[in-house]
Amino acid sequence: MQTTTHALIGLAGFQRKSLRGSGWAAFIGSVLPDAFIAIFLASSIAKKTPADQRWKVEYFQEPWQKMGAVSNSFPLWTAALATGAALRIVHPQTGKLITKAAASGLTHIAIDFLTHADDAHQHFWPLSDWRFNSPISYWDTNHHANKVMPIEGAIGLAATKAIWPRTTSIAQKSGLAALGASSAALLVAPIMRRLADRTNLWKNCE
Repeated sequence: MQTTTHALIGLAGFQRKSLRGSGWAAFIGSVLPDAFIAIFLASSIAKKTPADQRWKVEYFQEPWQKMGAVSNSFPLWTAALATGAALRIVHPQTGKLITKAAASGLTHIAIDFLTHADDAHQHFWPLSDWRFNSPISYWDTNHHANKVMPIEGAIGLAATKAIWPRTTSIAQKSGLAALGASSAALLVAPIMRRLADRTNLWKNCE
């Protein structure tokens, strides 16, 4: 699933007006599992790695795979959730925020567990290096991505609608609108891909 959709789901599910800071906690938890990808991209671009080699070769090398295993680990995020629950006894505010962030992170990796095929993470690190290669993928058309993308887009738009009444500032509404636009784009992405494929096929026939 796209990081932007993860953020929308995290905010819709775990941000509460009654808990100050819960929006940031939910947002951080929802995007943190993908943070290593931003570092990977910055490094790859700095080294001027060709795009095809970047995702087909370099991404599957170390330290990136280990970083992905750490940030997408069910045991580690569950430990964070337990820590937040324990802290609620002595420091309710902090404990609640950690719980929100951890729940948002767990939701992220649970969805990724089901939507990563050949690029699956080691979700049970450090207990195991096993990977679940899902039969469906959020991006790979060889694994039904053309059917998954519109579903993801619809979920993202529904989350946007749920979050909108909670926003209070122009900055918040603008940010949410940008996230919602990314979900709207997913609704038409399969159509655009088919058109691009047909265009390339036509050019090859000329």
